Amino acid sequence: MTVLVPPRADPNIACAVEGFNLSNTIGGMATSCTITLTPKVSYAATPVVCGVPQHVPDAAGSAATTMTWKVTSQSTSAIVLTVTLDQAPGAGKTDTIIFNGGLIGIPAR
Repeated sequence: MTVLVPPRADPNIACAVEGFNLSNTIGGMATSCTITLTPKVSYAATPVVCGVPQHVPDAAGSAATTMTWKVTSQSTSAIVLTVTLDQAPGAGKTDTIIFNGGLIGIPAR
């Protein structure tokens, strides 16, 4: 979903708010994955990421207990989040990483 919102402080500036529902998996002996946010809006500068990825362990039990994440690449056309688990889920197991969040920024004019 994309929404343009005129701020109260300055009616001449609008900000764009985009929502994302994305996921990726980490399976077997892997310990990380990426999630790429690709904006539909053309931004004047790199938008701000709002939200935190969520770790959903394999139903059979995962060896991983701790998740960290960071923005590893950012521009007006894409933002890449890299999610890393403290250890691999284990042979035959797949953990899911879910990102329900968004981007907020000033659209290009």
